[in-house]
Amino acid sequence: MPSWNTRTTDSERYLTGASVEFFNRGTAAGTFSAIMQLYQDGSPAGATIGSPVQVNGLAIASNGFLVVDFALPEPLVPNTVVFGVSVSNLV
Repeated sequence: MPSWNTRTTDSERYLTGASVEFFNRGTAAGTFSAIMQLYQDGSPAGATIGSPVQVNGLAIASNGFLVVDFALPEPLVPNTVVFGVSVSNLV
């Protein structure tokens, strides 16, 4: 579950960032890119909220943890949000 950073007004909520922890279960260090996408609540997920946010060039040690901070472009979000996190460019 990510840690969310928000900005609120009288009746609206905006996401300004999120942090997600990754674990490398492998026997070697590596690098990767992490991608986060937000979705409306649905079954299992509704329409996308904004564009995916990608963080590149992440390095993680063997059997190591890494917290990745996503700087979100402050999308307006409902009370319930579905999120997806994926990795790419694994080396």
